[in-house]
Amino acid sequence: MLAALEKHGMWIVLAMLGALLACLLFFPSLAQPVSSLVLLVAVSFMLLFAIQKPLHAYRQGEISLPAMWRKISLDLLGIVLTLFLAILSGCWAADWASQLAQANGFPALWAILSGFCAALAAGFAVGAAVQSVWGRLTRPRPVK
Repeated sequence: MLAALEKHGMWIVLAMLGALLACLLFFPSLAQPVSSLVLLVAVSFMLLFAIQKPLHAYRQGEISLPAMWRKISLDLLGIVLTLFLAILSGCWAADWASQLAQANGFPALWAILSGFCAALAAGFAVGAAVQSVWGRLTRPRPVK
């Protein structure tokens, strides 16, 4: 089950994002419940995969119990930090792009699409930057 989710999880979330975009365009009243569902599924996948790897290593006897909890807590803290900053920057970028589109006389549909694309781009960029820095900060140091 987990192997199938690891293999197809990204495609499931991308399909749900496509459904969210379709809801924004064709059924705006459904956009909020669908976006909540997409966020819930994506966060659940991240939490599941963050816990699964250290738990498997502990069960195989590769790491101790305190090391397993350290890895899980650092992963979860990194996920929360990344999500917070990506959501914050995505909201700011969507607001800015949609206001800019409306101020320049574009139709409401283009304002919605520009806000959606700006939010995705800003969220992705900030998320990738935070994960890169977080990965460097939490990388194990060799013992001399």
